Amino acid sequence: MVGLLDLPIEVLLQVLGHCGDMATVDAVLASQPRMQLKYAHNESFWHDISRLFGRRCLCPGASWCQFTHSQEFDDMCPHLDPSLAGSHLVLKQCHAFPAANVLATEIMRNNAARDNHVAFCYICLDPDCDFVVRDPSKVREHRYHPIGIKTSLFHFFELWCAACERQLGTYPRIPTEAYWARRVIHAFVDPTHAGLRQYRRRVETSLRVRPGLAYLVSKPWHDAWLAFLHHGGDPPGRLDNTVLYDTDRHLRPCMQLHHHFAVVNNATRYYIERIYGVKGEIPSKYALFGDPTYCIMLAQIDQHEQELLTSINMPLLMEELIQ
Repeated sequence: MVGLLDLPIEVLLQVLGHCGDMATVDAVLASQPRMQLKYAHNESFWHDISRLFGRRCLCPGASWCQFTHSQEFDDMCPHLDPSLAGSHLVLKQCHAFPAANVLATEIMRNNAARDNHVAFCYICLDPDCDFVVRDPSKVREHRYHPIGIKTSLFHFFELWCAACERQLGTYPRIPTEAYWARRVIHAFVDPTHAGLRQYRRRVETSLRVRPGLAYLVSKPWHDAWLAFLHHGGDPPGRLDNTVLYDTDRHLRPCMQLHHHFAVVNNATRYYIERIYGVKGEIPSKYALFGDPTYCIMLAQIDQHEQELLTSINMPLLMEELIQ
């Protein structure tokens, strides 16, 4: 009788692919000590096993063997593929950015909530699929190409899996998914076409003017971001917010608004975390309540927010950006 160890590797992989989950694969290997010893540290073998179960992504420097035996393997979306960050995104951008621009314009005019067709857009990222829908209830019907970019009234450019029915890249316990979700999103939101780049600037400006300035970001980074919004060029890189903290990882108490830090709203904070990335944390002003050390900083933030609420002119900001 031919044992599992005697099977060609291609046949063995097909057999193990019918196990259903990694726990069963490990049980089969454990029942064959010689086979377990043979493949225990064979990265190519575990890479193939991972692909059989739909996991095609790995963080740089990570081990396929360790990955397949981790809880992350079970938690990760099995539909995420590195090829989604390919050159075909140019065609997807041509659909997504004009739609996002319309939504951004409506937000600036305070009209977005009135029109559901304006307030939502989902675009499939499969290279051979041209599925675009503006009805949120239709997204779950598109499961054969499950990965897409979703733009809504509250959040721009979310990577979404229709099969898993969740946003990808948001869970720290799944670092591989987070890494590749960022790769796909960063490739998507960085168009080379000048017109599409203009749309991105309008989108980010519409986020900036929303109320609720509660989050602190580095002033140099914020200046670079505003320069991108108003004058074009390249967007800033990753936000380095470690400059706001001392060596004990406590927020520095003697900082001044407009000199050491700037403030952004929740929608902008969420966008920065997904699109630009953050080194350190983006602290909330609410975390400073109850500590008299930060009373001057809090007063500066509250005064600045009140000034903006009474003076901001959204159409003027849009006109300024267009010019």
